[in-house]
Amino acid sequence: MKSLFVRQSPVQQSPLDETTYTIAVESDDGSTVTLTDGGNLDMEMYANGSGDDIVATYTSGSLSVSGDTLTSKVVKDLKGGNKYVCVFTATVNGSKKMCGKLQINCQSDKELQQQ
Repeated sequence: MKSLFVRQSPVQQSPLDETTYTIAVESDDGSTVTLTDGGNLDMEMYANGSGDDIVATYTSGSLSVSGDTLTSKVVKDLKGGNKYVCVFTATVNGSKKMCGKLQINCQSDKELQQQ
């Protein structure tokens, strides 16, 4: 079974960073993927294995698509030492489905001081 974590995952982000992530969506069968922009794009976010969606707390803006590429909301104000998982759903080739997960490891104060 194909991993739902995107190739870029995991990524590192500082608590001070505000950034978007570009996700290339792949099909299960190797066919060309077409994403549909509009109301069917969704991004959820969870911290440290929690079941509570915290996307409204740690993001701003909106998702966008172009061809087979999805651009996340702006991810910001993360807490050092936490691990976050972003889950992306979209209309892919005409059907709504989960199209990827991205793990973001937020650097702790200690890690930042060592740089």
